[in-house]
Amino acid sequence: MSDGEPVEEGEEVDEIKQLRGELYKKEDKYLRTLADFENYRKRVDRDKARVNAEKERIVLLELLEVIDSFEKALFSFLEDKNLEESLLPVYNQLLGVLDRRGIISFESIGESFDPMFHEAILATPSDKYPSGTIIGEIQKGYMIGDEVLRLARVQVVMDD
Repeated sequence: MSDGEPVEEGEEVDEIKQLRGELYKKEDKYLRTLADFENYRKRVDRDKARVNAEKERIVLLELLEVIDSFEKALFSFLEDKNLEESLLPVYNQLLGVLDRRGIISFESIGESFDPMFHEAILATPSDKYPSGTIIGEIQKGYMIGDEVLRLARVQVVMDD
């Protein structure tokens, strides 16, 4: 089409057909790209699930080794009645499993209560310690990296 010249009806129809063809090609390309992306997303989700399952499998296999050791220690204790010698290696093996996963316990006794790390289970009055001081640990808290895995359950000094 040139400027100012009248357009013939046949030329308009051809131009519309051409534009429709281009639109169809672009729409087809868009739908194919969308389908490719959806397939990619599904593949990534499957891969993530597979990796997570493998990680879980590794941890469970490690725990099964600890259970085997615990059974040996238990039978040894029942025969010899030596609890410390029987169970201490199993305890250390469990700590090793946690350590390999980057899981560490944190100290709470003597610290100030912090709801980001502690869950107050008991509140106790005390003249010896200031209010908010943790004086007992009912259950250890654990960190994985910089994140709290489990809050420590604690006994805290509270004013009367």
